[in-house]
Amino acid sequence: MVDIASVSRRGYIKDGKTWDDVSITRRDGELLGTVPVQISQGQCSHDEVLEAAGYHQYKWDFELQDSPTIPIDKLFYNGHNAPLQQVNDLNDFFPSGNSGASRYRHTYEPGHHLDALLVNKKSDVLIVYLHGATFRKRTRLPRFERLATLSQEDVSSMYFSDPTMYRHERVMLGWYTGWKGVDVQQHIADWAMIAAQEIGAKHIVVAGASGGGFAALQVSGLIPDSICLTFNPSTKIHEYYTNGDPGIRGAQRDYIRYVHPEVVVGKIDSMDLDPDWTTNLGDEVSAIRRYGKPVSNWVLFVNNINDWHIEQHFNPFMESARQGGNTNRIQVLEYEMGHGHFPPKNPEFMGALAAAIEWSRSSNKAQWIAPTQWVREM
Repeated sequence: MVDIASVSRRGYIKDGKTWDDVSITRRDGELLGTVPVQISQGQCSHDEVLEAAGYHQYKWDFELQDSPTIPIDKLFYNGHNAPLQQVNDLNDFFPSGNSGASRYRHTYEPGHHLDALLVNKKSDVLIVYLHGATFRKRTRLPRFERLATLSQEDVSSMYFSDPTMYRHERVMLGWYTGWKGVDVQQHIADWAMIAAQEIGAKHIVVAGASGGGFAALQVSGLIPDSICLTFNPSTKIHEYYTNGDPGIRGAQRDYIRYVHPEVVVGKIDSMDLDPDWTTNLGDEVSAIRRYGKPVSNWVLFVNNINDWHIEQHFNPFMESARQGGNTNRIQVLEYEMGHGHFPPKNPEFMGALAAAIEWSRSSNKAQWIAPTQWVREM
């Protein structure tokens, strides 16, 4: 039922153990996914490798039934074993209304994909999660961040991998902006609204942290009445500095080089990045610009009070939101971690998620007030 196409024994070390990359394909040649597998023996049969990877024969019953979903408890940690449906035209996205997990892919151009994973639990809330910076040498695309955590909750969830990452392997942050002529943020918003309608979810929460938090602000801003749950996000790519240091702009320079080369003045390696090079680009590269105009969504902004993003990104964002008349649509939660830029730990993440879900279900969102005791005890 499932054949292994290849086993690439790169001998890389993780947690003090040697791992292999195993590519698993159907008999018709379609790639189902590539997963890391620890194999203690020198040679293993195909069945032994599949079992080591967590793939068992019964997990692939959908191959015989041609069902569009796989049971959630059979979903692998990276989501790559969910049945994949190709979407040739962005407007022909018809997600399954069945319970379970399903994958969808639209190819913009060779090697550039919009990948989505839908976990349908028939709930009234759909969580849309967007990932942050991705180390390409350690992570194989598509990346469905927070899948293990969110799939345990009693809500439906949807995960998008950033197509911008496919522009080049050196692009660690794409902010889901897309590239010239490709409006990825609008496409994600459209697919999220279609999925919510198909599975019966009345409320949408778009979430992410850091670069994914930037994307959550942007995508939620395109979905009326949705809740944006954003953790320590960047809000303007033009002033994104690695480690908060204006002298370190490698990620920004690589983004320009491979995503928007049309803005390069002279040579990219010597280009002065102080002037705003995003002036002729759209709102997709600046949440500050988007929220400087009236929006119809709501934002739960979660900050580590010791993060440099507060000064460099949060404060300018709030000033822009004030000018756009949007401050009444924004609520702020604060927590304290070490000095620097760190992802939220589970107590903060789950507590803020619960607050966002509560807000999404509120019949009067304008009157909802964020809780003062919100960090969840784990």
